Amino acid sequence: MTGQAPFRGKNAIEVIRMVLNEEPEMPIDLVPEIPEGINDMVLDLMEKEPQHRPQNPSDLIAEVTRVLEAPQRANRRRAQRAASRSNKSGGNGLLVVIIICFLALIGGAVWFFVFR
Repeated sequence: MTGQAPFRGKNAIEVIRMVLNEEPEMPIDLVPEIPEGINDMVLDLMEKEPQHRPQNPSDLIAEVTRVLEAPQRANRRRAQRAASRSNKSGGNGLLVVIIICFLALIGGAVWFFVFR
């Protein structure tokens, strides 16, 4: 939609850290022609907290229908995202460490079986 990945990093670990701790850029900021309703729907689908994403296909269909009926609705996301950024703490550090350890374990196992 924007021609860019939502998170861009130097390596996979940096991208994982960004996915866990940062909000993606708003599509409408990258491509201003994107209707605000589409922008909001994409961001809803990318929410970090599962309870904030559509919970089932029916919810998603309702969201798509609503967007198709009024694609240029007022952009509620900018204020919500700004508020959520100011309220977030960096509580995902442990998860990043666990993921890094897991990847190191897999890398060690591959090395062991390939080079032993």
